[in-house]
Amino acid sequence: MIESISFSIVLAAFVDTFILSGFFTYGAAIVAAATLAFTSGMSEQQVFFLALAGVVFAEVLNFFSSKLLKADRWLTPRILYLNEKPGRFYYLVSSGLHQRSDNFLHSAIKHTALRFIPISRPINSALFGTFSSFGPKAFLVILVSSATWMAFWVFLFGNLLQLIEEKFGPLSF
Repeated sequence: MIESISFSIVLAAFVDTFILSGFFTYGAAIVAAATLAFTSGMSEQQVFFLALAGVVFAEVLNFFSSKLLKADRWLTPRILYLNEKPGRFYYLVSSGLHQRSDNFLHSAIKHTALRFIPISRPINSALFGTFSSFGPKAFLVILVSSATWMAFWVFLFGNLLQLIEEKFGPLSF
């Protein structure tokens, strides 16, 4: 039973983050899998590492999909145009999106912040892939931002379920 729940957490985290399916699920899959995991007695650490595995796998695939599709050939000129032309999107593009000149800290902060905006979560690593080459820095940015994001949600969700159980009694499915 625990093996199937573990697999469902990894799969749900992958589906919620992968670029082709993330726009349709918006976190519903991981919430359902995490609820099942917590009610079956899995610890927060187990849920965290299983979900982290699914998220990192999806993020690396998103990163490489932008490289394989050569998204920088058609995306970079458009973003550079928005970056140079003052207007509505100038500040967002010039400071909010990934830039080639960003150092590790700026990349990690931007990558983590963009995760909390639902519309940008599935395309975050694809955009990151258009502006950086894959190497230790890119992988560490993906890993740090994924771990920060998953730690926040596992902590929040674990405490929320604990509060619900205290108020209404044990959850069982």
